[in-house]
Amino acid sequence: MIITSTKNRIVVETTKLSQRKYRWQRKLFIAEGQKIIELAMQSQKMPCQIFFAEELLKTSESEALLNVFKNMKIDIIYVDKKVMTKMSQLETPTCFLGVFDMAEYSFDNCMKQNDNKNLNKLVLILDRLQDPGNLGTLIRIADSVGAFSVILLSPCVDPFDMKVVSASMGSIFSVPLIIRDDISECLNEIKKKFKIIGTDTVKGEIPWKTNIFEGSLAILLGNESRGLDQTLNEYIDDFVTLPMLGKSESLNVAIAGGVLSYEWLKYNWEISINNEK
Repeated sequence: MIITSTKNRIVVETTKLSQRKYRWQRKLFIAEGQKIIELAMQSQKMPCQIFFAEELLKTSESEALLNVFKNMKIDIIYVDKKVMTKMSQLETPTCFLGVFDMAEYSFDNCMKQNDNKNLNKLVLILDRLQDPGNLGTLIRIADSVGAFSVILLSPCVDPFDMKVVSASMGSIFSVPLIIRDDISECLNEIKKKFKIIGTDTVKGEIPWKTNIFEGSLAILLGNESRGLDQTLNEYIDDFVTLPMLGKSESLNVAIAGGVLSYEWLKYNWEISINNEK
């Protein structure tokens, strides 16, 4: 049966997942498009439901993925183009829309699952970020450098917002996300295992002129508009700064996070590569 009404109960309830309160009530979120859904499945995160609009089917690859869903006995809900357009948050809807369970992690559980004493670890701590594009990009960066986890200090943008999911390009399914509102307790917990560095344009050292990136590290990045909250300085072990040689006054937080993350990887490259072998 193909659902043709946008007022269908399942369609209405799933469309509500575009709102934060309904996502967290049901512990579900939406991911759209073949590429992101395939990346989720590669990370062993299987969709609870797949909405499929045959009118939007354009490639043999999409048809093959549909057969994969059928073989895996995943719940497939067939809808027409009008319904998919209503449900989609993309400018150009695709033939697939997936509903996924939220994965919940704690710092202790992540440490137990990654207890390799010979492996230096990286954590990104994001201080009350508000922009979904920045958060999604930082999750993608964390995945790219093999980060241990991304810790979000609340209140912050919802990591399961569709814009975050899209900007992460599937990395949201492979990087453990931890949301904490007990900031002091959280940072003290992290300090027991990691050296914490923050950014400061006055007292910070230029990363490639210091060796503070060696070993397990937590990079603390500030809010887009306010920067790093000064009350967090007491938890920071070292400060770094990125030199600005032109007329620009600052870097976007996601760009700065990318530079610092790859600087950490440069110092820990051999250990990271050997661990992958």
